[in-house]
Amino acid sequence: MKRVFVFQDFKSQKFWSVDVQGTDVVVNYGKLGTEGQTQVKNYPTVEEAEKAANKLIAEKTKKGYVETAEETAREMKVEAKKYTLSYDEYENDVKLLDKILKDKHLPEYKQITVGCWDYEGEDCSALLEGMLEHKDKFAHLEGLFWGDIDWEEQEISWIEQTDLSPLLNALPKLKDLKIKGTNNLRLGQTSRPELRSLEIISGGLPTEVVE
Repeated sequence: MKRVFVFQDFKSQKFWSVDVQGTDVVVNYGKLGTEGQTQVKNYPTVEEAEKAANKLIAEKTKKGYVETAEETAREMKVEAKKYTLSYDEYENDVKLLDKILKDKHLPEYKQITVGCWDYEGEDCSALLEGMLEHKDKFAHLEGLFWGDIDWEEQEISWIEQTDLSPLLNALPKLKDLKIKGTNNLRLGQTSRPELRSLEIISGGLPTEVVE
C-alpha cells in the first residue's frame, strides 16, 4: 500500500511517498505541488522489499515527515519561501525588500524566511522599517525566520540585528519565530499569547536578549 508523507518548515515544503509493488520499492519525492521524481529499487523477495520500505519510513519520520492522506498531499500548496540577496544582487544595489514585495505569491505564504540583507556588516534596520511601512502585506504571516544567513555570507557572530519588537507587533497571527544572530537584538516587552515557538540561534546569548 502506498504511504505518503509531508515535511514543512520555514524553508522546505516537500512530499515523499513509498509503495511496495511485489519485490519493487517505488519512491516518489519532490516539492509540494509538483509531480516530483520517482525511483524504483528491486529486492530479491517481497519480505526484503517491505523491510527496506519500513526502514525508509522510519528514517523519514525521524526527520520530521508526517504521514498524510495522498489526496490531501496532492492538494497542499507551498506555504513558505526564503528571500535573500546574492552577492551579485547586492553589488548591483538590489534591495531585499523590493524582492519580497515584487513576489506576487507573497499573500499565499504562511511562513517566510529572511536571509542575507547585507554583505558589509550592516544591521537590518532599513529592511525592518520598509516592512513596517508595508505591514499590511505581512500581517497574514504565521511563521518568520529572521536572519537565516549562511556562514559563507557572514559568520554568525557578525550578524547585526536590531529591536524587532515593532515588527512582531505588526504580525498578529505569528505563531513561530526563529532568529539567527543576537548582536543588538531586542524583542521588547510585547505580549504574544498566540506564539507557540521561539528559537534563537547564536554564538552567545546576551542577558539583554533573555530579559
